[in-house]
Amino acid sequence: MDVVTVNPHHVKRNKENRDNTQSKSDKKDALVIADMVKNGYYAFFRSTSESFEKLRVLMANRDVIV
Repeated sequence: MDVVTVNPHHVKRNKENRDNTQSKSDKKDALVIADMVKNGYYAFFRSTSESFEKLRVLMANRDVIV
């Protein structure tokens, strides 16, 4: 099974365009995301190296401290 990601900004815009409302529900989000994946609007998830993960945690901790 492949893991993919969908741009949240595109999901929001696509959801608003479907029925011209800004209403939000988990059911509606799931349908929009499934439709976007079906139509190829996604990117494959790439795992990162352990050193990159450590660097990301370090930067997040720095932001909290600063």
